[in-house]
Amino acid sequence: MSRARPFALGLAVLVCGIALAAPARAENNGTAPPLGTQTVPLRQASAARLDLPYPWPMHHLVRDGTLTVGITAKDPPLSFSRADGTLDGSRIVLFSRIAHDLGLSVNFVRLDWPAILPGLFANRFDMACEGVEWTPERLAAGGFLLSRPVAMTHLVVLVRGNDRITDWHALAGRKLGGVRGETEFARARKAVPEAIPVSMPGRQEGLMALLNGQVDAFVVDLPTARSLKAQASDPSSFRVLDPGVSSAPQGVCVNAREADLLQAVDILLTQYRTDGTLAQINARFSNADDLNDLSAVGY
Repeated sequence: MSRARPFALGLAVLVCGIALAAPARAENNGTAPPLGTQTVPLRQASAARLDLPYPWPMHHLVRDGTLTVGITAKDPPLSFSRADGTLDGSRIVLFSRIAHDLGLSVNFVRLDWPAILPGLFANRFDMACEGVEWTPERLAAGGFLLSRPVAMTHLVVLVRGNDRITDWHALAGRKLGGVRGETEFARARKAVPEAIPVSMPGRQEGLMALLNGQVDAFVVDLPTARSLKAQASDPSSFRVLDPGVSSAPQGVCVNAREADLLQAVDILLTQYRTDGTLAQINARFSNADDLNDLSAVGY
């Protein structure tokens, strides 16, 4: 992982740098302006398209010709199952677009979050996760690779609408729910060590536990909190509290055996960020991710 990531990200940045610089040279008849004065209008940068291979050669896929993706389908608006059983969500669309641009079909494998990373370790998937935070532990782990960020994670907690909990300190001695294995849950437990942790298999189960009184608060990210509140039959039945915990970059997971896939995915994600594809997907799902915050961390 330590060798693959710098190369993949470095190449993506280099390619984007070339795409951004080219219009400026053309406007100056091949003579570059003095250092520090070169500018490129946003409309030109957004319209730039990279000359990429198609189909993109992949040598270590779990199944030839197919991008196999592990997904929970329990994380709206990122991934969810419609009434007819079809999958939808901003990450479903993103993974499908990546597969298309690589010249692959896509196969989604549904399972609960605690089984996602073990399945990736066991070589069941090429990619997985609606999103995983960049943490020192995960970036240093050898079991899987992390893509460039696609979003920023904002940690919030849901509490019942009639509860008097107003801040983190009020959670001391109360039952704090979260999805088993998620970094949001780990960060919340670290922030409030006096709370009583209650692990849940998924976010829908956590919301039901909150409304049924099995937990006093439930930890999620902000897009999920907005989506759950919008879908609730009575939105006033719970409130969203912002504890003020710092945000973190979030990428998608790639099989550790597939450094070539990581390189391709990082280049495509860079293109999607610059040509507006990520923004279009985001808008379709009610701004699931705050893309402006990606700029604050250099993406």
